[in-house]
Amino acid sequence: MKKRTLIGIVAVLMAVLLVFVVSPIVNKISNSGVKVYCLNKDITQGSKISKEDIKTVSATKESLPKGYISSEKEIIGMYAKSDLFEGDFVTKIKLSDKTNSAEDVFSNLDGSKVALSIPLNSLASGLSGKLENGDIVSLVVLKDGQANIPPQLKYLKVITTTTQKGVDKENVTVKDDGSIDLPNTVTLLVNTEQAKLLLEYEKNADFSVALVYRGNEETAKEYLKKQDDYFGG
Repeated sequence: MKKRTLIGIVAVLMAVLLVFVVSPIVNKISNSGVKVYCLNKDITQGSKISKEDIKTVSATKESLPKGYISSEKEIIGMYAKSDLFEGDFVTKIKLSDKTNSAEDVFSNLDGSKVALSIPLNSLASGLSGKLENGDIVSLVVLKDGQANIPPQLKYLKVITTTTQKGVDKENVTVKDDGSIDLPNTVTLLVNTEQAKLLLEYEKNADFSVALVYRGNEETAKEYLKKQDDYFGG
């Protein structure tokens, strides 16, 4: 009887130890901070990220974002795919090893596509200045009072937009009053047939740009492939 009582007391003590001592320690270890990187300043699309742009923070496993990065070697020297903001976690999907700048695209032209600029006749026609490098857009053509999206111009890649002063999107700076110079041309990546069609429309029609997709590069390529497939590419 005494032996059973002793065993019972030991069992109770072990349970108390497990609940109030061991479990908190295990939880503390499992929830202990993981070193991750976040931005300590705003970064514009296409900017190269330096060591001064990032800082380490501690995050619990539950709060870690998908694709988080715990090594600065995977961040420094990479480029921002879109505008990023102070305090954002740095994740793989937000970075690219290419700048997505106009110069980057120009230097990789291989003869299968060309770069062509078309005018933006109004603020609205250029998506109110909100177009970004790498956007996938459709060209809405307004001719003889009729608007349509020609199948040849359904999915086009924006290389850049350019202001009247000749400043490309990635180099536009914010003025002291918070405003920026708005673009008056958009440069698109097109094949020769699309280029000819655009130049014909430019003579007697107006353009408006409709945003189709902005985001993951692989998804953007799928849209461009659909357009290439139209031409039998």
